[in-house]
Amino acid sequence: MQMANGRLIYGSKDVQAIDPETEKSSLDHRGPWRSYGDFVHDGLAVAIGEKRMAAVDTTTGAERWSRKTHGHTTNLLWEKGTDTLLYMDWRGLHRAERTTGKSLLDAKLQTDTPPHYLRMAGPKA
Repeated sequence: MQMANGRLIYGSKDVQAIDPETEKSSLDHRGPWRSYGDFVHDGLAVAIGEKRMAAVDTTTGAERWSRKTHGHTTNLLWEKGTDTLLYMDWRGLHRAERTTGKSLLDAKLQTDTPPHYLRMAGPKA
């Protein structure tokens, strides 16, 4: 859950927003997917699921972009300096532009288990 425009944005089966003061739903982006994680920044909510990720305008609820994912996906990481999102799925490590969804990296990984969690680490890690 994250706040944007005075509303609580969250993902479950859909990407939704609720005004905490009025308790009224103000955004409900329905898709054929279940959201496993989301990231909200600068008017854009990006949600990731097992088969798809999508970006939704937090004011209008309009979908700005979507892209296919492959099987189990990890959390989204935002790299502030490049304004890109990183995630992993069964096909590997991926980087996409936050505002357009354009693919910038699709690196295959050699693993027999699904990825669980992705996090940034410094050079000492």
